[in-house]
Amino acid sequence: MFLLFYSIKLHLFCLTCVFGLYEDNLVAAQSGPDLFIIRAESVVLAPGATDRHLVFENNDRPGILTARGVEKLIMCHAVLPGEDTVVVTTHDSGFHTALLLKGAGANVVAVVDGRESGSAGEFEEQVRNLAVPVYKGLTVHAAHGKKRIRRIDIGPISGGDSHKSFDCDLLVMAVGFKPQVNLLSMGRKRPEWDAERQILRVTDLPSGMYSTGEVHGSAGFTRLFSEGIKTGKAAAKKKSVESSKRSEDELIMALPADIESGGKNHFICKCMDVTRYEAQASIDEGYDQVESLKRYSSMGMGPCQGKACHEAVARLAAQDTGLSSLDAVPTTMRPPFSSVSFGILAGRAPHLSPIRRTPFHQCHIDLGVKFLDAGQWKRPYSYIDPQKEVGYVRNGLGMIDVSTLGKIEISGPDAIDFLQFMLPGKYGKFEVGRTRYSIMVGEDGILFEDGTISHLEQGKYYLTTTTGNQDAINSLFQWWLLVKDFDVKVKNLSLANAAVNVTGAESRGFLQKLVKIDMSNEAFPYMHCRQTSIAEVPVSFYRIGFTGELGYEIHFPAEYGESMWNHLMAEGEEFALKPFGVETQRILRLEKGHLIPGTDSDALSSPYETGVGFAIKDDKADFVGKAFLQHFKKRGIENKLVPYQLEPNDPIPDDGVAVLEKGKIAGRVTSSRLSPTLKRGIGLAWVRNEMAETGNNFTIRLANGSDVVATVLDHSAYDPEGFRLKS
Repeated sequence: MFLLFYSIKLHLFCLTCVFGLYEDNLVAAQSGPDLFIIRAESVVLAPGATDRHLVFENNDRPGILTARGVEKLIMCHAVLPGEDTVVVTTHDSGFHTALLLKGAGANVVAVVDGRESGSAGEFEEQVRNLAVPVYKGLTVHAAHGKKRIRRIDIGPISGGDSHKSFDCDLLVMAVGFKPQVNLLSMGRKRPEWDAERQILRVTDLPSGMYSTGEVHGSAGFTRLFSEGIKTGKAAAKKKSVESSKRSEDELIMALPADIESGGKNHFICKCMDVTRYEAQASIDEGYDQVESLKRYSSMGMGPCQGKACHEAVARLAAQDTGLSSLDAVPTTMRPPFSSVSFGILAGRAPHLSPIRRTPFHQCHIDLGVKFLDAGQWKRPYSYIDPQKEVGYVRNGLGMIDVSTLGKIEISGPDAIDFLQFMLPGKYGKFEVGRTRYSIMVGEDGILFEDGTISHLEQGKYYLTTTTGNQDAINSLFQWWLLVKDFDVKVKNLSLANAAVNVTGAESRGFLQKLVKIDMSNEAFPYMHCRQTSIAEVPVSFYRIGFTGELGYEIHFPAEYGESMWNHLMAEGEEFALKPFGVETQRILRLEKGHLIPGTDSDALSSPYETGVGFAIKDDKADFVGKAFLQHFKKRGIENKLVPYQLEPNDPIPDDGVAVLEKGKIAGRVTSSRLSPTLKRGIGLAWVRNEMAETGNNFTIRLANGSDVVATVLDHSAYDPEGFRLKS
């Protein structure tokens, strides 16, 4: 449970676990099926403490429980976990547990107290008055029994022969507490050993982070309550908290200080069944540092993530390597604190991550749009039926919001050299006013991005990327600028600029009405760019053809977003200008056979197999991915991405269904849609190279188990010669 202050209100979240604490007080919490991401000015951590575990022979037998576990079974569930009970303790709370067991009807055979001296407390006197034997200065040495504990041996803490044996079916351990320092350690502070309190502590927490309670070794309701009030007030006022000094009678002895050597059944990590013997063998083999010991032996890597054993592992490493207890620091503690399902982390609630909206968002709402979630972006899916929107573009004039594209400006004396290194194409003779199709590959030669690169003016280039990769590519560029000595400025304009794509046969006539530059095919050819203005707003035009029609991308400052959209829509009324959405664009690009990296390719797709090998010039100097691209070229094409079409009236396959050859899987469909222009299903699919010949037929297995036959196309189903977009 944790408390979250918000304004003057107090929200209480019950049965909620904070499983991660990150930089700048970012808190992740799970409550049933819900995930909460909280950014707080101040965080107070009070995770408490858990019972220590003893390491002795056969300490993994059923019937060996911690005191708090027994108390919870009795008080919360009315369950008595055993009849004949022995309590081993080092402090007065163990006697309280014995009284609780006695009151619940158990036969308390004995209380074994590790303390040799000291005045008897109130609870101890009550236990003695009930005629329960109390043994001082001893601890448990071994447990006996196969399916359940049947007998225990007790003896001196320092080891040696056992003094006495007791028949019992329940052994309760009340031998001190381990502060739950995991969450505090996630605040980037490693715990330190407090020799006086015999606990691990985290001090000097980051600004805005506070801790209180048993995590400091405090005990007793009154003390815990007062410390909590004090820390809460300090957190609200953002003041530091002075550490309070404990009195001697509050110190709780750790038992035992050393972990007995030998013994193949002395379990240190019960989650992973790692024994004292196996841990010693790991240390003898050279894994004597706590981090390497953990990884070699797997201690602390089970479901509890070391919460039950990390202290024992650290002290074992210190003990066997001759270090002091002060050096017994456990391994790095990382999120999650408790197990978290993938379903929780894959949540899609609107508050899970920031919602990104384009500058035209309100314009889309006014037009009655249906939105699509594209990552964090809200993009127009469609305004009406996408099949009808396709007709607007093919037969008239359409406009789509493409502001989510990545937009990166590259300038400087070494701009060409930088592009030559980052992109696999050649740009040495790239003229001002030209636009080129470009791809990007990783150092492994795998295709992960495509877009356009335009030469706006001498020494200034404008790169567009897909929506999903805009941030990744900018980060990649910045990383390489740290590695390579390029005199280049890379400016990310993805959010600074808005963009629309005006496309269709009427696009030239419509735009000529708005600008002073010559928009004719001779003055402004396909794959060229121009800079001008519309309604006194500076704009850049890029003549490209993703839809397969004559079209122009228009980029301009985002602050003019709504006014520019409304201006274009108003001026376009005489040309029957209609907006269209992302789903319509997907149909248009499939009719033209254009791929989308990440949708039609994956982490094994080479550019040669996806059909964009023409954008690679591997005869230039070294560039990112060159060695692997040459390897792929030499290896040849094994699989190929091909456009296909179905017969009219055939059912449309789902994306991702299998391609079959003689009843065996030979590929997959990556994109599939019904084409209203061609009146049939079209798509892109991966097939084996021998199946990729134009005119070849292959079988697609539908989700319902039936089959349809597809025909491989040479290039694209619509306007394969490109007359319309180049006219």
